[in-house]
Amino acid sequence: YEDFATGFVISDDDVWGRPVGVTVAKDGALILTEDGNGTIWRVTYGDGRS
Repeated sequence: YEDFATGFVISDDDVWGRPVGVTVAKDGALILTEDGNGTIWRVTYGDGRS
């Protein structure tokens, strides 16, 4: 496997968030949740074209 989302824990005292859930939306987007401050991320794929 390969890491997809990293960098949430910088050190023991410096935590940016704690991802706790992931699901796939009907349109194929990944939905990630974290329990540090309740943020929900929606991750989509773009082909790089404008």
